[in-house]
Amino acid sequence: MNESAAKAIDRRPIATRNRKWAQSATMWLASRNVSPNAISIAGMCACIAAGLALGLTSVEFNRVFWLVAALGAQLRLTANMLDGMVAVVSGRASKVGELYNEVPDRVSDAAVFIGAGFAWGGNVALGYIATILAIFTAYVRAAGKIAGAHNEFCGPMAKQHRMLVITVACVYSAVVPRSWQIFHFANLDIGVIAIALSLINRWLLGHSGSEATANCARFEMNDTTWQRLFGFRHAFDHRVTVVVALTVAVLLVLAPLLIFITTRAANSTAEKRKELWDRYRSWIWLALCILIPILAGAFWTILAVATLSLLCYREYARITGLFRERTISFIVVIGILMITFAELDNWYRLFVALFPLTVALIAIGGLIPDQPKGYIQRVGLGVLGFALFGSALGNLGYMANDWNYRSILLLIIFAVELNDIFAYICGHLFGHRKFVPNTSPNKTVGGAFGAIILTTPLVAVIAHLIWTNTALDNPICLVGLGIIVSIVGQFGDLMLSAIKRDLGLKDTSKLIPGHGGLLDRFDSLILVAPAVFHYVGYFVGFGAGEPQRIFSGG
Repeated sequence: MNESAAKAIDRRPIATRNRKWAQSATMWLASRNVSPNAISIAGMCACIAAGLALGLTSVEFNRVFWLVAALGAQLRLTANMLDGMVAVVSGRASKVGELYNEVPDRVSDAAVFIGAGFAWGGNVALGYIATILAIFTAYVRAAGKIAGAHNEFCGPMAKQHRMLVITVACVYSAVVPRSWQIFHFANLDIGVIAIALSLINRWLLGHSGSEATANCARFEMNDTTWQRLFGFRHAFDHRVTVVVALTVAVLLVLAPLLIFITTRAANSTAEKRKELWDRYRSWIWLALCILIPILAGAFWTILAVATLSLLCYREYARITGLFRERTISFIVVIGILMITFAELDNWYRLFVALFPLTVALIAIGGLIPDQPKGYIQRVGLGVLGFALFGSALGNLGYMANDWNYRSILLLIIFAVELNDIFAYICGHLFGHRKFVPNTSPNKTVGGAFGAIILTTPLVAVIAHLIWTNTALDNPICLVGLGIIVSIVGQFGDLMLSAIKRDLGLKDTSKLIPGHGGLLDRFDSLILVAPAVFHYVGYFVGFGAGEPQRIFSGG
């Protein structure tokens, strides 16, 4: 894309242009005399690679192809942003600037959409239709410009929205099993990519230019909302965030020394030493996967929670056999994605309504096989799965709509993990009487009470620092919050133990070395999230004063 500084006002509105990394990249490229036209071509090449990767997914099942496609779509957007910025900074313009502005974009759309049509679970006709509609949309915009109007880049399924839909579909396909990428309705098979293309076509076909202008206004967000969703600049504004992050870092640094000392002093076997080191290495990755999204912004936090929900449901569906009920699993997955949208949109009414609506759909979906035998079991498993991994964990994501969400989430996760450790240590030191031996033989009454005694003041003190001078900031309420976190966290652990005992399993999977599966690691968090959400919500709420329905408008 090549444009002069004089035309900078008539550019696609991209808030990321103001980010430090974007401006630094622009200056770096401009200082090396990189042509804006070359950047445009590079973005087009990235999309061609994405289209080829999408097409290859139908030839060979390889998750890398999906990830390459997602990366290519995002690189295309980055290149489209940087070429204009470099052109403005360097003041370079040429007679073929408009050509490089439009042609690579049209080729990019064609490459991605046609590739998606040939992808696993895609639809060739939908791919070509999406390509035609994208080109027609650009033609209408160009015609409007010729007639004297400003360039209109916004509206549903503008370029950035189209690439987001493709990216989300690709990331989903890279994470889930191949069987989950195709959904069966009676005699109709629908793939995730086909659904994405249908969504793109629906919005491209169904909205006029006036509607696009109206939606532009809806999608506008103030700087505070943008910083909460995508900004890293305020990550360490709250002292609790700083303290918890530093504490985690210090513990990870000191852990190898502690492991070395304890294993030498106890003359541990090689197998025990290996287990401890496996746990340590896993905790490094877990800490990074928790801290990075939370610090990066609410948008990434909510997506991380959604990913955790989907992966936990995947483990649950596998161990219970629910994965065989594809219609119910499809409804649960869609429900989780809708919960995620409600969180991102800060649309509380939709967030609350989705639980009964999804439960009703699961009950209806259970009728589709026309097999009354086993109906209660498959519907019950589906409802429990959505209740735990869609609705319950979804409360954790909705907390990200609060400006201080970082300190709140770190408190919850940090306290829940320490609660498990306190119960383990106190159980070994003071535990003589078994708590629920048939469900979890290692749990003791001493360990349970020890965890409550140690976790409660810790949560109360940190919560006081977070909610200072609010209705929650009094000793009784703070202690109540600490007791809730400790007791509900322990019951979350026991809940999963009961499920595994019922199924005759030790771990839900072997995904995390030394820990088992994601459910084994985050079981306590599943019940704590809704308990804390509604307890804190009763006193102070979450996201008070934050804009509602950020993306949907209204």
